[in-house]
Amino acid sequence: MCGIAGWLDFETNITGNDAVLEAMSKTLERRGPDSHGEYKFAEGCLLHRRLAVIDPQNGLQPMTRMKGDASYTITYNGELYNTEELRHDLAARGYEFVTRSDTEVLLTSYIEWGEACLERLNGIYAFAVWNAEKKELFAARDRIGVKPFFYYVYKNGFIFSSELKTLLANPMVEPLLDEDGIRELLLLGPGRKPGSGVIYGVKELKPGEYLKLDRERLTVKPYWFLTAEEHPDSETETIAHTRELLNDAISRQLVSDVPLCCLLSGGLDSSFYPTTAGAGVSMYLDLCLFGRGSLLSGSSLGRGFVCSGGLLGLFRTIDQTAAVLRSSGFKLICRTVEGGQAFALVHIVAALFMQGDAGGKIQRVALFLSARTQQYAGRADLLGVVRHNVTVLLCQ
Repeated sequence: MCGIAGWLDFETNITGNDAVLEAMSKTLERRGPDSHGEYKFAEGCLLHRRLAVIDPQNGLQPMTRMKGDASYTITYNGELYNTEELRHDLAARGYEFVTRSDTEVLLTSYIEWGEACLERLNGIYAFAVWNAEKKELFAARDRIGVKPFFYYVYKNGFIFSSELKTLLANPMVEPLLDEDGIRELLLLGPGRKPGSGVIYGVKELKPGEYLKLDRERLTVKPYWFLTAEEHPDSETETIAHTRELLNDAISRQLVSDVPLCCLLSGGLDSSFYPTTAGAGVSMYLDLCLFGRGSLLSGSSLGRGFVCSGGLLGLFRTIDQTAAVLRSSGFKLICRTVEGGQAFALVHIVAALFMQGDAGGKIQRVALFLSARTQQYAGRADLLGVVRHNVTVLLCQ
């Protein structure tokens, strides 16, 4: 995740308020530890904190691109899952790209199609684009509202951010609660009403909405609605379609230039994700396991093992493992298990997670990396590992 923020004022030049802008940016540091940037212009400033996933060396933000004499600058938090399709369409229209980042594709999509670009996006996002020629800000939030976007309006001014505390770092936003805010804290918290920012005067751009801001007006409109339609498919067709959609969604989210990570809670979704992600997909996997406030990285165990062909399975052979998370400490045992024929099938047990919740229910999660050694012909480095039963015990 990244962090975005901005401050616009059509009457007062705020670009000299470096201390305020720095304080706003600082509140987003945990969202984007890899880099940070700002773009100042006569009417304001755009801020960005980046967590690099695609093209780490490039794709820095805020990012500016030109079309003719017009200048467009974006600050963007999110990920597009149809980046390459959009890049192909835009290239066919004559656009050239200098990075592999989805940021450049998103910005170019807005330059080409304007607000209609939202109909083409497959992803999770919150972004703002400053059109220097029109002196207009355009901002949008993804259809489901995965990425946050809060804003505060005052006379001739507008402040926005990924987080409330970023807005509160600006002295224009007072830390006040009205009656509605108090009700939400006491009755709905940690939830909120859609569109509410809890703090007095702060609003949230709702899922599936976009806004336009210029000197004269602020306009907020929905661009997507969830609709109910009759479901004519049979049970067999429904199962096949659901599987297709899930496989497509998961495979699109495996695109990354940095190590992948699976966070296992023991729930249905986190168990299904790595199982499906591994089916028929070749990749390198880094494992990070969270339990009872502690972080244990299994990357030294998982890295270097090429995963392919149905290699990930959950809740399959728990009895073959010996890893237990107890309240006294976190233990991880990684053991290779030889299959029916010598080295024909190797299970590299990455983790078994056991945890009791408040109700005393024990949750267990096992992540197995499986592969047939014939796939590793000539890979002496991997065979050297799997030919030994290696037990690694890490205790806290």
